[in-house]
Amino acid sequence: MAILQWDQELSHGISRIPDFRIRITDGTFSELVEVTSNRERSVVYTEHAGASWVLNQVGSDAIPPGDETMRLKDVWGRIPALHDAYAMTFQETPPSIPVVLIAHTGRGASVICLPTTQGLPQEAFLRASLQLHDEVNLRPEDHHYLIGDVPNVYFYLPHNPLDRENDPFDHASELPPVKNDARGISFLVAPFMHGLRLSTLSLLYLTAYSHGMLVRYNPSAWSKLVGRVTGDRVLPLVRAATSVIEAAVPALVLEQIES
Repeated sequence: MAILQWDQELSHGISRIPDFRIRITDGTFSELVEVTSNRERSVVYTEHAGASWVLNQVGSDAIPPGDETMRLKDVWGRIPALHDAYAMTFQETPPSIPVVLIAHTGRGASVICLPTTQGLPQEAFLRASLQLHDEVNLRPEDHHYLIGDVPNVYFYLPHNPLDRENDPFDHASELPPVKNDARGISFLVAPFMHGLRLSTLSLLYLTAYSHGMLVRYNPSAWSKLVGRVTGDRVLPLVRAATSVIEAAVPALVLEQIES
């Protein structure tokens, strides 16, 4: 991987750290993607009361080197554990939306989008970020029997029946990427441009790489960030990301090895 024009960004101050652009090249990250296929496992509810399924999604299993760039900010925003810190830092809705997702055997999924500190996601935002088809009906509601009197946006996503009747979402390719945070809350996560779908492990790898590049090759900018000078608004988010990497990566790596 490579960070593009970061000296140019830092010339405007450390407030531009979120605008670092990451380019994927041949190397360790491409090998990680190839080996893991960006597989993500998450737990969702089913139509049977109290029951849940392990949702098994396969993301992008190859990334053409040099064709895809992304901002560090956009990587942070797709990590559910950073949702609240992201919203507080940038005062905007992250590209990961907390939901209640109910899997219906052989039929599809009901999705209840929950309000965040930024309010209820707007229809235009949901359609664009989650790449929903026009025929998907988004329905704002003030009540749902599962969550009570909580404003929400409800929609239904049908899917093709699978051979295994008892596994309604084997790969769940019809769904947007689904991820859990440490509390078990489900999030629908926006794919990147061109439909690129990265697992939580891949996103944390990109985050660790970017933070490490900053510390190693521009220690003066890092010192300004941790020294709380002007423009250090991203420091709580960077600290939160570091904690998530330390806590989550070992378990995610073990999960990939065991699978």
